[in-house]
Amino acid sequence: MVNVLELPTKQRHELEFEVERGPDWLFVRLPDLCRSDLGRSDLGRKDLGRTNGKRTKADAPGENTGLHVEHLADHLWNLLNQHFIYRLVLEMEQVSLFSSSLMGQLVMLQKRVLQHDGALRLCGLSPQCQQALHICRLDQVMPNYHNRADAVHGCAWSKPR
Repeated sequence: MVNVLELPTKQRHELEFEVERGPDWLFVRLPDLCRSDLGRSDLGRKDLGRTNGKRTKADAPGENTGLHVEHLADHLWNLLNQHFIYRLVLEMEQVSLFSSSLMGQLVMLQKRVLQHDGALRLCGLSPQCQQALHICRLDQVMPNYHNRADAVHGCAWSKPR
């Protein structure tokens, strides 16, 4: 199944997520959203590491890094609505930089999810990304878990040092 988020722009670039559904959770593996080559159209064709997951594509406007992040919350929200599920684990092992734009999108998504009595959990953040989350005091509302299983079960999350 491929979902494409239509954006009102002349330039469109694909950004691909790996999406898997569990019994009560949706799992989305985010690519490195701040890489300098995200504007290239071949990015969406790269293997994200799993072959059993369904893939979905979001179009990203512009060629500069970070611009595609502005519609991330809307795209993830649409995925949740399509699956009729409001519990989301974002697997963020590949994210190398936790930009303010990305934080803003996750805060917006968190608010929507909580309005539907859902949950948003992060897992696999690098130490640098954990630190950025901590500095903005978002680590208590969006804790980082070691892995998918810990996130689902709500086990003790990893805190930055």
